[in-house]
Amino acid sequence: MAIVESEKTAIIMSMFLPDFIWLATGSKGNFKYELLEPLKKRNCFAFPDKGEFENWNNRATELKTKGFKIAVSDLLEQTDYKNGFDLADYYFKLN
Repeated sequence: MAIVESEKTAIIMSMFLPDFIWLATGSKGNFKYELLEPLKKRNCFAFPDKGEFENWNNRATELKTKGFKIAVSDLLEQTDYKNGFDLADYYFKLN
């Protein structure tokens, strides 16, 4: 299970990495318990947009105390791209 911010990114990433089920939060602020509760028993990987790693990682830490299994990727934070750059943009640059 993979979680990203935008629906566009989820659709595009489902073509690049089809072995994952891709879900979008719809906004950076929607990475929260109320919306993610159905995923509680699943292993999840979250890929926040550039500049949102710290926020999503802090929320994931809180969610883990409630039984979630979420790892947050800092892949985009390691790039020189501007804030807001997303995983789909990253994969397009690679290809």
